[in-house]
Amino acid sequence: MGPILVPPGEKMPSFFDELVNGCKQKQKTVLARSTPLLFLNPICLRTFTALAKFPPIMYIHVMINPNINLFLADDDDDDAGFFEEAISEVPVAKFIRARDGIELMELLGQPNANPDIIFLDINMPRKNGFQCLDDIRAGKKSKELPVVVFSTSSASDVVNRMFNSGANAFIVKPTDFNKWKLLIEKAITTDWKMHKPYLDINNFVLSEK
Repeated sequence: MGPILVPPGEKMPSFFDELVNGCKQKQKTVLARSTPLLFLNPICLRTFTALAKFPPIMYIHVMINPNINLFLADDDDDDAGFFEEAISEVPVAKFIRARDGIELMELLGQPNANPDIIFLDINMPRKNGFQCLDDIRAGKKSKELPVVVFSTSSASDVVNRMFNSGANAFIVKPTDFNKWKLLIEKAITTDWKMHKPYLDINNFVLSEK
């Protein structure tokens, strides 16, 4: 039996209810390792896990689009190195780094710029993350791009300002490499169009859990 593709979003069709009930009853057709469940985003995965009340670790996979293009704006070479090392283990089509806000906006202004998601540091020279986010949301071409803030700061005023300015999510830079990888995977496997209606300040900061 081939993979079961679970669609994105929290409002699932009747198929999702049947899948949950199947796991509760431990049906072999659902739990067989030859029938992996491919979730399009972690929100759906968490919803399924909560409803099924059955540990999904052995048979659930989160699908990552291998054609995804990532932009990172970060002036810190060490942090950028961690980021690049983390995504080396994730299927990504293209990765482009900007070393400050001016360089990021110049990249976004190019006609062939097509990022699927932007990871944005806050404290950068020439143009900081706050200014970049304002410009991104004001741009006709860039206003709908998913922007994930990637910062060492966890101050509530910083988080609130980024939330109110239209960022899609906020990640506090971890010190552990595995957490870097998990958080980046979570960001790039999220369907931001589906996530946006459910976004509030309580789920704005992403965690590795």
